[in-house]
Amino acid sequence: MSASLQRIRCESWDAYELANDTLRVVVVPALGGKIVSLSSRRSGREWLWRNPHLSLRTPATDASDYSAHDFGGWDEVFPSVSPCEQAGTAWGDSTTSDHGELWRRPWSVVDESVNEDGSVSLSLSCELTEFGVTFTRRLTLAADAGRLLCDYTAENRASLPAPFIWAAHPLIAIRPSDAWSLPTGTRMKLGVALGIDAAPPGTEFEWPLLPLRTGENFDLRVVPDADAGYALKLFALKTPTMSLQSDNVDRLTLSLEGVAPNFALWLNYGGWSGADCPPYYNAGFEPTNVAYDSLADATRDSQAAVLTTGETQHWRLVVEAT
Repeated sequence: MSASLQRIRCESWDAYELANDTLRVVVVPALGGKIVSLSSRRSGREWLWRNPHLSLRTPATDASDYSAHDFGGWDEVFPSVSPCEQAGTAWGDSTTSDHGELWRRPWSVVDESVNEDGSVSLSLSCELTEFGVTFTRRLTLAADAGRLLCDYTAENRASLPAPFIWAAHPLIAIRPSDAWSLPTGTRMKLGVALGIDAAPPGTEFEWPLLPLRTGENFDLRVVPDADAGYALKLFALKTPTMSLQSDNVDRLTLSLEGVAPNFALWLNYGGWSGADCPPYYNAGFEPTNVAYDSLADATRDSQAAVLTTGETQHWRLVVEAT
């Protein structure tokens, strides 16, 4: 058995399809290297959410508002999630864009290959020319299993260091009764709470019980119905692996290797929309090297990753869909 790699069209864009008997992946280089589909070929489940209110379109070269381009799928966030300034670094005096600099730029195809073991690979890169930084992602789909390797490289050719936060940003098409799987007692940090009387931002707690201001605890394991009406941003700290289980049939597992392992979770259960439309029902399932949204805050607290001048860093995300 072998996987296949072919060029296809995705709406108005050139795209690449990596596929085997278990998993299908579709990537659009021109849209920030966006993965627009990650689907199980056995059950038919599409794991990635697509925004029903926003159509795919090419961002303007000066686009900075991610919510206006929140089309769904899987983007890469780098070097910051929230906009901030990092004077005295490779990022200069400019404000980094909302959700980073990668989603709004076209990516280039570096390599496409069929490998000796029957797997297929697609390498894309994004040149952040004005900053002297290059970001590369190589996808490798196994020959006959639902296993996708995402190998990342970040290189700094600037004369100043480049502090950074990276996060993969797949938005998941959740279903009621899906269940999040984390070891009980995993340390968590609350970022944002909308529509729920949660403890203050920054509160740390143990999975799966979110403390409420009433003194009660709220169990986070099971995905509620779409009309639940709340949204939460959470961080799972020092956590290398996390899963989403569906009806004991489909399971999506993400595992980080080669960087400080954390997960950000954006649990949007009908609690927020940034595009003047009804609130979304989705979840950001986001492995990250730094449990912060703001690069400025992470740098202040000595928590940011740093690419020194001339340095290249590598890390890997393993995606298993069964």
